[in-house]
Amino acid sequence: MKRLALLTFALFVACVPDTSRAPITVEVHAQGVARTTETIGDYVVTLLDARVVVGPLYFCSAAHASDELCRTARLELLEPFVVDLLDPSAQLGGVAEGTTGRVSSAQFDLGRSFLKTRSAPAPTSDALDGHSAIFVFEVEGPERTFTVDVEIDLDPARAGASLVMGARTTADVTHATESVTLRFDPWALVASIDFALLEARAELVDPLALGPGDQAYESIAVRLTEGHVPTFAWSSR
Repeated sequence: MKRLALLTFALFVACVPDTSRAPITVEVHAQGVARTTETIGDYVVTLLDARVVVGPLYFCSAAHASDELCRTARLELLEPFVVDLLDPSAQLGGVAEGTTGRVSSAQFDLGRSFLKTRSAPAPTSDALDGHSAIFVFEVEGPERTFTVDVEIDLDPARAGASLVMGARTTADVTHATESVTLRFDPWALVASIDFALLEARAELVDPLALGPGDQAYESIAVRLTEGHVPTFAWSSR
């Protein structure tokens, strides 16, 4: 009987609305890196442009990736914003609105959403001409120096879903919480590019304009959507 009473009490508590939560706003910043040149294998790579559009952005109380578990976000920033990945300063992306409480994950689009009211994905802002990200880099290789231009479009797989779900971040959001900073490392995004393959193609055409199906394009796209970046840093007053 005692065990049954405890179970009944637990179920009752779980069903009681959380009236302790209070409205709150939290600034959302983004941050890139200062270094624009790096040696990767036999190649010296210089990033000339590296920008990504983030949003809409939601912070969820649930730790697992699920449309249902994040139906009511703890915090949300609906307006997408552009992040310069070559700028190490804190770039203000906007102000997220929501309620106090535990944050256990994040989910977001990269400037392109698949709304339930539409039949296909589309840009959610005119930033970067509707693209999710733009990368331009110069590569100095053993045989030649060449330039690569990559414009990336990343769409959610289905209507009503976010592109990236279950991104790891934890915080107890209170009235003392001032901001959260999304930290991007563009070098983590280009680390798996086959520069030898690009050098061979550059013998025929330079600059190289890459699209879906190209190894460099797909490599950056995978790293943008599988949790390599960003990381999240929370700060309090």
